[in-house]
Order: sequence, then structure tokens, then C-alpha cells
Amino acid sequence: MKPIPDRWLDYSPIGERVPGTRFIAFKVPLREHVSAKVSQEKLRLAPESLLEAVPDLGLIIDLTNTSRYYNPESFTSNDVQHKKLMVPGKVTPPKDLAEKFCRLVTNFLEDNEDNDKLIGVHCTHGVNRTGYLICYFMITKMNKSPSESIETFAAARGHEIERQNYMSSLRKLSGKESKKECSSSKETSVESQYHHDDHYDHDGKSHHSRYESGDRHYQSRSYQRGGRGYYPRHNSSNSKNNN
Repeated sequence: MKPIPDRWLDYSPIGERVPGTRFIAFKVPLREHVSAKVSQEKLRLAPESLLEAVPDLGLIIDLTNTSRYYNPESFTSNDVQHKKLMVPGKVTPPKDLAEKFCRLVTNFLEDNEDNDKLIGVHCTHGVNRTGYLICYFMITKMNKSPSESIETFAAARGHEIERQNYMSSLRKLSGKESKKECSSSKETSVESQYHHDDHYDHDGKSHHSRYESGDRHYQSRSYQRGGRGYYPRHNSSNSKNNN
């Protein structure tokens, strides 16, 4: 089995925070010794570099249908929750898995109303399964339109959802789904939580743009803004040893 997934090098490591949410999408981090073998430093991603680039992570939802890429303790030992939700690739995620994803998100939001910790989501490339489930949540739990959700995710991730069966399924969804699956009290909790996150810090100051346009937030660490997401800054002192 290949240590580096097929087409993993075709995608930027980390997207931007999805506006109006706590979501941030990225491709699967690889064990440090595997990631270090990637000749292009800007395409590498390991748990260590992810935590450095996104220090506000509070939860990671891993959608890969395997457990071989990294040790979850790399995150849990750094006070970042890790939840495994095995979602097969290529086929449209079934409703029971989509709703389980939503419950993980809702529970985290309810437990973290007093902070602004982020929910990191990844599959193999951080695009298709990741995009589908983030958009599913936005449509069914936040009452966003399918087109708005799909476009917002693509702009934040820097890559569009590629699978047409995923896109077709999302376009058939509506906010009515959330009323069937969640109690009204939980819906209110989720919507109010996102409304709060979208506008104000606890001191009453707007903070949403810190992640939408806050390149400095990432550049102050190891990542810089690229054309399709965030990439590790090039370190000339290390590049010779990592080829």
C-alpha cells in the first residue's frame, strides 16, 4: 500500500475557515516521516504542521475509510478531540453517516459555546467527502441553500467538490431535513451558535474576518496564502535535507 495516497499531492494542505461556520477543511495529514519525503515542501502536511498552522483546532473529524495515515494521539495529546467516522469514498455518504456527522458537530458546538475552537474535517483530499458533509450540515442544520453552501465551501477550500453524485445529492437537500432529525431546541442552539461565531467575540468585537481574510493569522506561523488554500512557508535551510 502506498504511503502517500493517490492524488494527495494535487491538493493544497489546508483551506480557509468556511465563512459563517467553525469548519476548516484539509487533506489527510500523514505521519511526519512520510510527509517529509514529499519533495515540494508546500504540499506537505503532518499532524505537527497542522497544529502549528491552525492552533485553534478543538475537534478533528476523520472521514477516511482507514486508520493507517496517522496516530490520533498526535492530536488528542495536544487537547484536540479526534472522532473517527469511516465513510467509504466515491459513493454518496448514506444519510445515517451524514446525520452522525451532524451530531458530532452539534455536540461539539454545544460543549464549546464559550470559545471559538475550530472543527477540522478531512477525508483523503479534504474535498469530496469532506465537502459533502460540511455542505450537508450547512444545508440541513443551518438552513443555507445548496448553491450557497457548495460555493462557500469551494471558495474556502480552494477546490470544488468533484463528484457529480455528491453534487446531485446536495442539490436535492433542504433545511426541512433538519426538522425531521433534530429537536427544535438543538436547531436553535446550532443556529444561534453559528450566528454568534459569525459576528462577535466575547468582548463584543467582530472576529469573523480574522479567518476569512486573516492571512496574518496563518502567515505568523508556518503557512502562507497560496492560489488554492494555505501552503507551508518554504524553509530554504531544511529543503536540502528533505528531498
